[in-house]
Amino acid sequence: MKTLVIINPVAGGGKAKERWPEISKKCSFLKNSEVLYTQRAGEATQIVREFLKKGFDRILAVGGDGTLTEAANGFFENETPLNPKALLGTIPLGSGSDFLKTLGIFSVEAAIEGLEKNRTLLCDVGQVTYLNKKGKSESRLFVNISSFGCAGEIVDRVNQSSKALGATATYLGSTLLTFFTYQNPKVTLEIDGKEKRSVVINNLFVCNGKYSGSGMLWGPQASLTDGLFDITLVKEIPKLKALLNMKKIYQGKVLEVEGVEHFQCRTLSATSSEKVPLEVDGDSVGTLPVTYLTLPNKITLWY
Repeated sequence: MKTLVIINPVAGGGKAKERWPEISKKCSFLKNSEVLYTQRAGEATQIVREFLKKGFDRILAVGGDGTLTEAANGFFENETPLNPKALLGTIPLGSGSDFLKTLGIFSVEAAIEGLEKNRTLLCDVGQVTYLNKKGKSESRLFVNISSFGCAGEIVDRVNQSSKALGATATYLGSTLLTFFTYQNPKVTLEIDGKEKRSVVINNLFVCNGKYSGSGMLWGPQASLTDGLFDITLVKEIPKLKALLNMKKIYQGKVLEVEGVEHFQCRTLSATSSEKVPLEVDGDSVGTLPVTYLTLPNKITLWY
C-alpha cells in the first residue's frame, strides 16, 4: 500500500514538527510512503485529494483533530469518494487530539501500535453547513464534534493562546474565562426536519465522537458507527452551579447535570437573530445559521 504522511508543522504549538523525526523511527512499518508538511491552514484537504488521485490508498494525518478533519475532507470531491477503499489514520500531536480517545487511544505510542496492527473501522462522518467569517455559506465534513454557543468563543480563545501550560489547562482556563462573560443566545432548533423548538442555550454539542476540549466528555454515549448524532444541549445554568459540576464533564457524567439535555438525531438545523459562534473539530469557522447531516459508513479509519 502507498501511504501519504501529511504533517501539520504548527500543530500542538509546533510539537508535530519537533517530534516527527523521533516518531518516524517507530513507524518503520510504513514501507512505501511519502512525507509532506502543510504550509497553510486548509492545505491538507487539497494535498490528500491529489495523492488519492495518484493512487495512494492510506493517508496518515500527523497533528490535531483539525488536521485529521482537513484530511478527511480530502477523501471526497463534490461529495463523491475519490477512493472508497482508502484508509485514514492519525498520530495525535495537536493541542487537544481528542478524536482517538473515542476509540480508547490516549497516547502517541498507542496510536502507533494500532497503526502497525492495521486495525480498520468503517465509520460515520458529519456534514455541516454554516456562515463562514466572510458571511458566505460554506460546507465541510467533520469526524468528531462540532458545537455552537459559548464553546465557539472558547475555541477561538484557545487557538489564540500560547498553550504554554499544556492543552488541558489551556482549554479549562479558556472555558472558565469565557463562561463567566458569555451572553447566552436564544436559538431555534429543527430536529430531523420535524420538531421545532426555541431555547436559550449556553452550548450545543453535535457529537459523532465522545471527547473534545482536551478530554471533556461532551458525548459520553456517542458512537462512530450508529448513523446518529448525539446532541448535548446545555441550557441556562447558574454560573456557580455550572462551576461546581465542571468535573462531571471529565468524568463522563455531564448528562446527569440538571439543565443538560441529551437526544439523538440524523439532521439538526439551528438559527438565531443573534450572532452565535460555531466551531468544527476545534477550528473556529463562523456562525449560525447551521445545518448538520450525518453521513453513515462514509470513511474507513486505520487505527
